[in-house]
Amino acid sequence: TEDKSVTCEVPVKVSEDPVPVCTAFTATPGNLPIGGGDVVLDWEVENATSVTISPVVGAVDLTGSTSVGVTESTTFTLTAVDSNGDEVMCSAPVTVPDPVPFTCEDNVSFNASPNSVRRGDAVNLSWNVTNADTVSISGIDATAFSGSETVNPNDDITYVLTATLGSETIECPTSVTIST
Repeated sequence: TEDKSVTCEVPVKVSEDPVPVCTAFTATPGNLPIGGGDVVLDWEVENATSVTISPVVGAVDLTGSTSVGVTESTTFTLTAVDSNGDEVMCSAPVTVPDPVPFTCEDNVSFNASPNSVRRGDAVNLSWNVTNADTVSISGIDATAFSGSETVNPNDDITYVLTATLGSETIECPTSVTIST
């Protein structure tokens, strides 16, 4: 066999092709209270033909600012693309704490002591409620967030402490049984 070689010349022209640059992208404030609120997104991009922000916002100019409502932790992503399809992404996180649960277990201590008595004997109801708007207890006239009251039940009874926080309502029972 014969050694063969082939030489090809391909002209290559190197030119500066600027790619998109995200010079600024912020979300202010970066931390919101429980329930969320509004944040202002500010951005500045160079060398791009299209810029989008997700979620929610969509297509935007190279430089701008917009206000967005946020109800849960979110990371906004800005994507800038140039005419050659070169792409750059930058992000701006916003933190919203999870709501604190409003439950009997987390917000209410409600006890009957003793919880088993003879008919007409004294029982001490005691309670403490945190992070609530209103409190009421069935069978007694109590609306304080903490306290105690002596009752003398004649029959088995379940007292129910009802607490509200905004539109949420919880009902927390404690029972007394009458022994013979």
